[in-house]
Amino acid sequence: HFKAEKKGKLIGFISAEETWFERDASITNVGVDPEYRKQGIATALIQYVEAKFKRKTIRLSVRVSNHTAIHLYQTLGYKIKQTRRRYYADGEDAFEMEKSR
Repeated sequence: HFKAEKKGKLIGFISAEETWFERDASITNVGVDPEYRKQGIATALIQYVEAKFKRKTIRLSVRVSNHTAIHLYQTLGYKIKQTRRRYYADGEDAFEMEKSR
């Protein structure tokens, strides 16, 4: 887990994992305080994880309705690999995205 702070205030975070048992690394959550969005914080957090992790491929899942996040991930080189039906508890589908280096 990594966080972004400004003057001691939490303004963004990312949760990601790279385990011995998985072939790929995973980003599980990214969040930025609404007041600080569109300032490159999510991009910086994702790029930090990409630089820190050693795995060739990083995967993530995103709600199909989250067009802002999908655009960000695509801008950073992530590609939609498949749709996971009813992935979220409310029944919404998710796109599984990945980036290979």
